[in-house]
Amino acid sequence: MTESIHNDGQGIQFTVTLTERCLSSKKRPRTNAKLPLSTKVVYIHEDAKFLDPVVIILAVEFDRRDLCKRDLDTRGHLEAQTLFTMEYSIPRNTTLKNIGLSSQSDWKTFMKEASVKGQAKLLIKEKEVSITKFSCNAID
Repeated sequence: MTESIHNDGQGIQFTVTLTERCLSSKKRPRTNAKLPLSTKVVYIHEDAKFLDPVVIILAVEFDRRDLCKRDLDTRGHLEAQTLFTMEYSIPRNTTLKNIGLSSQSDWKTFMKEASVKGQAKLLIKEKEVSITKFSCNAID
């Protein structure tokens, strides 16, 4: 990969926020409880493919390898059983706020818009996964 044209060769600057679900608590959370947030600044090359930087961000930057177990389906979209969702925003652009990011084509659009500004915001939200959702009920 060639050197990036953004930020002295480092790549596009991303402010990545991971919203974590509190899975360890057995008690029901308060209705006004805030989910834990982690924020990191990372640089990604503008030619990076869809899942490569996402896996690096989750596994290396946030040390959440447990969220990196999913892949793309045959259409290039994240699998339905994915453990997280993603949204992006481009700073100082009112039309590009909280846009869903779930496929290779979404990623290309995202990187094209982020390349114009040289920076972007990426929000990764961990999904609440319940074992009871997948359990079978007894047949009457």
